[in-house]
Amino acid sequence: MDSIVRDAAVAALLLSGRLAGLSLDKIIVQLPARRRMGAVGYAGYARAADLGNGVVFYAVAGIGAAVLTVTAFGLALTRSTPETVRVLLGAGAGCRCCAARPPAGLRP
Repeated sequence: MDSIVRDAAVAALLLSGRLAGLSLDKIIVQLPARRRMGAVGYAGYARAADLGNGVVFYAVAGIGAAVLTVTAFGLALTRSTPETVRVLLGAGAGCRCCAARPPAGLRP
C-alpha cells in the first residue's frame, strides 16, 4: 500500500478514535452526573463546557476527522491501493459523512 494512503488513513483513524473517546466520556462520565445534578444544573454545565471551548474543539475534531477520512479514500482511489483498502476507506468515508451531518431538528 502507498505510504501516503497509509499515513492519511492512520491520521483519520487517530482523530476518529479521539472522537470515539469523547463519546464514551459523555456516556460513561457525564450522563450519569446529569442524573445526579438534575437537568437544570447539567444544562448550565453543558452550556459552559460545550458552548465555550467545546464549540471550536468539537467542530475542528469532527470536521477534521471527516476531511481526513474522505481524503484517505480519495487518495486510495487515485493510487495503486488494494481493493479491500479502497472498500473499507469508502465505507468509513460514507459513515463519517453521515455522522458529520447535523440531526434534522438542528438544521436551519
